[in-house]
Amino acid sequence: MKHKELIIVNANEAIAWGALSAGVDFMSHYPGSPVNLVERYLKKLNKRFNRNVQFNDSLNEHVAALSAAGASYCGARSLCVMKHVGLNIAADPFNYLGYTGVKGGMVIIVGTDPGANSSTGEEDVHWYVPQFNYPLFEPTSVEECFSYTKEAFELSEKYEIPVMVFVPGRLANNVTSINIDLETTHNKRTFYFKKDRERYINVGQKAVTNHRKLVEKIDSIGEREFFGKNIFNQSASIGVLTRGLSFSLVYELVEELNLHKKVHLMNLDLVY
Repeated sequence: MKHKELIIVNANEAIAWGALSAGVDFMSHYPGSPVNLVERYLKKLNKRFNRNVQFNDSLNEHVAALSAAGASYCGARSLCVMKHVGLNIAADPFNYLGYTGVKGGMVIIVGTDPGANSSTGEEDVHWYVPQFNYPLFEPTSVEECFSYTKEAFELSEKYEIPVMVFVPGRLANNVTSINIDLETTHNKRTFYFKKDRERYINVGQKAVTNHRKLVEKIDSIGEREFFGKNIFNQSASIGVLTRGLSFSLVYELVEELNLHKKVHLMNLDLVY
């Protein structure tokens, strides 16, 4: 049965709606602004629609990462949420989850904080992405926080790889209206762990082999998948390439200076 609704949401709520729409089964988190409200909203939606999402209010980000991975290994769709400085704490397991791959889709939401409005520093966690070798979505709007959370689950399950979504504070606190099309009847799945020593015990040559497979997998995703936007005059001699919130800034500037015919603006939404 379909539930259709026009709602006014911020990005935290949009992520929660996107995860529920994707059929999330498990959520772990260590709360931190600007994404500290995703868990609160998802719990409300879980109760409202009588879903059976399981929650782990984790001791720290390391525990959150491992619990989400364990759920995914058993076939559950798992959501893991933390802020940028917390990604340091979770970096150890995230460095190796790509080696094992995942079974149920696993999506990692990271709130970033340019300007350090709610953090001790502005650390740029983009440097982790080529280290982990995970695909990364960077939404440019609240609507895309909803849609790309859903897309991230699909991409993760399709390629059996964790997928990251970065949401900066300026976007996380935006509010807009979006159309929700939610399947209210959710098929219950059976979760189980299948032993696989070659996949899960990464030591020595096994680690080297699985690392090579991970690099080949991310290369394949780069060749086969594209998420982005082409705006204004695609025949223009001047092209501007953006990602994340730089897109909205450039878009506004092109409109303000009336450069629609002189500029081709391309934004990469899946940036790695």
